[in-house]
Amino acid sequence: MILQALCALYERLDKKKKVLPKGFTKEKISFAIVLTKDGKAVAVKDIREMSGKQTRPKLLDVPESCKRPGNIKPFFCWDNTAYVLGVAGEAKRARASEMHTAFKNQMLDATDGTKDEGLIALREFLQNWSPDMFQEPQFDANEDIIDTNIVFKLDGEQQYLHNRPAAKELWHQLSSKKDYGNMGTCLITGEEAPIARIHPAIKGVREAQSSGASIVSFNKASFTSFGKEQSYNAPISEQATDKYTKALNYLLRERSLSIGDTTTVFWAVADDANQAEQAESFLGSILDPHVSNEQEEGSIGEALNAIAKGRSLQEIKPDIQDTTQFFVLGISPNAARLSIRFWQAGTLDLFVKRIAKHYQDLRLEPLSWKTPPSIWRLLGETAPSRNGKHESKDISPHLAGELMRSILTGANYPYSLLTSVVMRMRTDGDISPLRVSICKAVLSRFYRKLKKKEKIPVALDKEEKNSGYLLGRLFAEFESAQQAAIKDSGTTVASQYYGSASATPSATFPTLFRKYQHHKSKLSKEDGSKGIAVNTDKRIGEIVSQLATEFPKTLDINDQGRFAIGYYQQRQERFKKSDKSESTTDNNTTSKE
Repeated sequence: MILQALCALYERLDKKKKVLPKGFTKEKISFAIVLTKDGKAVAVKDIREMSGKQTRPKLLDVPESCKRPGNIKPFFCWDNTAYVLGVAGEAKRARASEMHTAFKNQMLDATDGTKDEGLIALREFLQNWSPDMFQEPQFDANEDIIDTNIVFKLDGEQQYLHNRPAAKELWHQLSSKKDYGNMGTCLITGEEAPIARIHPAIKGVREAQSSGASIVSFNKASFTSFGKEQSYNAPISEQATDKYTKALNYLLRERSLSIGDTTTVFWAVADDANQAEQAESFLGSILDPHVSNEQEEGSIGEALNAIAKGRSLQEIKPDIQDTTQFFVLGISPNAARLSIRFWQAGTLDLFVKRIAKHYQDLRLEPLSWKTPPSIWRLLGETAPSRNGKHESKDISPHLAGELMRSILTGANYPYSLLTSVVMRMRTDGDISPLRVSICKAVLSRFYRKLKKKEKIPVALDKEEKNSGYLLGRLFAEFESAQQAAIKDSGTTVASQYYGSASATPSATFPTLFRKYQHHKSKLSKEDGSKGIAVNTDKRIGEIVSQLATEFPKTLDINDQGRFAIGYYQQRQERFKKSDKSESTTDNNTTSKE
């Protein structure tokens, strides 16, 4: 199913000239050796591109590469320095001479009798080249060149040698003579065709081998059955392997989302190619919100909110067909192979509804975001907070894939998401709105899937009787009293006691009550603060009246999540009242004037 869908995508991309013809691929190239017509190297041109403050190789269309684990097999008209120049770093140094000889012999044999001046120049260069010449001025003994990929060009020309018509024609002749081996029935097309023994490499999966990895691969004796070795175990034709790998490599370059150890690609299939591209663009903006202006930012949130409330995608986005078939594929690295983390197929409408439900589960009042938070932003909340920032290296890669899967399938969120966020709040004391939203989302979906009547409040609910929620509200009032009584206090109740109060209430809340009595007494003696003392005491009394006679010894993870929600919502209610008070004061001042 996955490979069939990718082959169908290839047909669309091929019509729009977005994928290369058979026999060519995109590769990372760093340098170009500039040759004179008599084959002398006059310069080495750095063709790398700037990415921020760093350089990166340039993607060029070149004759197709192949896998060569431990084997010496040169590419046509380009390769790394070990093959092209016989110069390599420590890892390849011992075989560099052998590699270079293989590249030289292949190119000399292939170009024998050529009349193309570019290929003649390359022949002359290889016949006269010695690795000792790497020390000559035009190479500048540049250490950056070593082990990078290199192409050639003639001095004064813009195109590279491998793009010259004669070189392309020669490569077409050479590649068409390839021994395809066994014939068989292709699992994708159902046609009798040459079966691929080794599938082309998939490149661009985060943390996978830079040389590429495989989705279909067999290399152990235990996989050999009825004499079928390697990929003959999964008979897929050479043509189909070329299509699915090029389509997937295109997606990985142009439309991928890397979250933890999982790289996600998505694509649509529709009768009209433009409709498919519109659908891909819309779902991409929802999966990974990256907006450029407030209007677009607002439209994404409004569309998701409307869909969550029951409106159809067709009604909100009439220019997009909600029945468009959509595919989402999650891939993770596994040594020289790739693992399928998840695979989802369905209509665009189905995926959008699931994502809208995800944001509805996250929703708190007041809303804790302007732009719907990306999955990566949510995962950041599971990492330690250092000055309000999170390091990606601290995020569990496994959790990333599980979170994406739960959003796309509508299944329960991974329970470790709640555990990680609760532990982080207890450890670093950063009870951020987004962390609280995550607690609310995990618990809301958890109870809904169990078909329990319990609901997690979106905004402050004074009727909610859950002990964790009530204790969180009470903790917020203790903090409020301290802040009112001790201005500019460097240490707050939250920074000192949040972790223990949310986990072991019976051991912590008696201490908090004693501190509160001190703060209340101080407020009662200050002019202008007596009203604060009375109102705070009233709110605390209302909360305590709903609690059991004894504080619970411990709170489980679910109730610790509710504790955070109660604490956050009680604080927001206090800020809301403060804003109303300031607004009333401003209005009174205006009327007097």
